[in-house]
Amino acid sequence: PIYHGFVVSAPRVAPAVCDRCPASIVYSVQTPHGFPGLYALPLDASAPPRRLTSRYLGNTTGVGLSTLYFDQQERRRNAGLYSDLYAFDRARHTVRRLSHDLRLSDPDASPDGRSLVAVRSSAGNRDLVLVAMHDSGVITERDVTLLAGPSEGVFNAPRFSPDGTRVVAERHRHGRASDIVVIDLATKAVRVIASLPDTRYVTPAWRPDGQAIIAAAAEGDDVFNLVEINLIDGTARALTHTTGGAT
Repeated sequence: PIYHGFVVSAPRVAPAVCDRCPASIVYSVQTPHGFPGLYALPLDASAPPRRLTSRYLGNTTGVGLSTLYFDQQERRRNAGLYSDLYAFDRARHTVRRLSHDLRLSDPDASPDGRSLVAVRSSAGNRDLVLVAMHDSGVITERDVTLLAGPSEGVFNAPRFSPDGTRVVAERHRHGRASDIVVIDLATKAVRVIASLPDTRYVTPAWRPDGQAIIAAAAEGDDVFNLVEINLIDGTARALTHTTGGAT
């Protein structure tokens, strides 16, 4: 195990950037000893963790073959926090800002690298949006398309399916426990795949074959543990049972 001594969050597996390079786990770290950052650890643990760049209060990381897409927040007028998207070039180790004042967060990259799925905050809402990517690398208002808005709920942690045709996300609605939904990108139809009155579901991820979702579930006041939800028959099976919880 690797211990940073404070808060570690949002791990993602990133493919190797060269033939002789190992795959990596990228994740965010907050400690009392320095500015928050984005880190990488070789999947085979052949080297210690390496700090990639600074990152202030971001939630998730979208992984492309050569680029990591991440969100971070910026303080405005000493009172507000605006979230925008950034790109880290894994070969050049450079960072460029993708959006300005669009309040985008929770990015994930499509398999073909042509778009991102993200959450956009506005007027107390967190809408699910699709973001078109261009060669210029700059995201503007016209590049953002609504997938699911206030009438469907408040969204977090969207992820593209392996084939790029669907998105899975957390959904929160007033007076109900959070559930997991899948959105078809062609029709924008929302399908509930995990919902129980006394169970909270968070942090969904796709199984590589696209036939199941891995999510964290907590019944009542219990801690979160991982479950696998079969998309064919809707059955769920427990993957972890830890006293400290897992997401």
